[in-house]
Amino acid sequence: MYNLGGGRANSLSLRRVVETVGRMIDIEPVIEEAAPGPAPTPFNYVSDLTRVRAELGWRPEVGVEEGLRSLL
Repeated sequence: MYNLGGGRANSLSLRRVVETVGRMIDIEPVIEEAAPGPAPTPFNYVSDLTRVRAELGWRPEVGVEEGLRSLL
């Protein structure tokens, strides 16, 4: 099993995915933000590509919009 991603912190948010898909299918998404719960804990996830690079020579080559476009 390999961890795949862009290898950068905060490079993608759910809002960005929704807005990008909406633009691609010509729909204005309605995004309702809920109030944060008590004492939200900030977090960042960064994909560690060390193993997949070493074993397979893999590097991310497709950006978010291109990848989403290939799914639509």
